[in-house]
Amino acid sequence: MRWLDFTVNKEEFSDDDCIVEWMAELSVQLKDLYIVDFDGASEEYHFTIMKKEDCKKAMDLFKKMAAHIEGYIDTSFVITGDFQG
Repeated sequence: MRWLDFTVNKEEFSDDDCIVEWMAELSVQLKDLYIVDFDGASEEYHFTIMKKEDCKKAMDLFKKMAAHIEGYIDTSFVITGDFQG
């Protein structure tokens, strides 16, 4: 396991916003880290925060893990500041 150390400016998050806005803001605040969503063909978010150098490897592994599941379409993507949900 790799430990991540980061802080966020909580003032930039509003109770009036939803997870889409929170994720976009968080992605802007995380320096040298990515938020990766591993979409399991559902309406839920399955994400992790990881170092940029681990991102491609994790996305490739997710694709390989899901490849044998019939009818399953896997997608994984990096959440950025222009995230729309």
